[in-house]
Amino acid sequence: MVHDGQFRADLYYRLNTMELVTPPLRDRLEDLPELCELFIKRTNQCNGLAITGIHPDVYRFFETYHWPGNVQELEHTLERAAVLLGYGELNVPHFDFLSERIGLQRADSPDLHSFTLKGRKDALERDAIFHAMQVCHGNKSAAAKLLEMDRTVLLHKIQPLPDQQLGALQRLPGQILQNKVPHPMAQ
Repeated sequence: MVHDGQFRADLYYRLNTMELVTPPLRDRLEDLPELCELFIKRTNQCNGLAITGIHPDVYRFFETYHWPGNVQELEHTLERAAVLLGYGELNVPHFDFLSERIGLQRADSPDLHSFTLKGRKDALERDAIFHAMQVCHGNKSAAAKLLEMDRTVLLHKIQPLPDQQLGALQRLPGQILQNKVPHPMAQ
């Protein structure tokens, strides 16, 4: 801005006594647990909620997102899920709204730049299947339900996936974890 003449150089140098460089959240994912704990505590206090914690699978899910809004987006994402849940432990299904953003994020991936409609459709389908399998921890029935398709159709579509994606799917645990926490007021 100084070089463009939009900001006075003398004022810039008066104000610029210390420069702080803060790396984006996507470059410091190891901070996620501490930040999430802080934001959940703050959200509980401000909104009178009883969120007890975050399931470890949520952190793995968060690592698949690039967080363009940085820490503020993380805070608002957690607050949204917490307010909707109200009490108990936050789990991956409570962040289904983030899945849509992750899908949009992947729309910019290189394999989607095919010029043919079939090539783009196949790439989108492959990403959706891989993401559903991640969210459902390798449970094919749950992934099929999430994708709103028959399990046999999903099994058929998994066969032609590239080896690196198949290997990642096989390393996922075999069942989805459900959040079944009783309401604190229920007796």
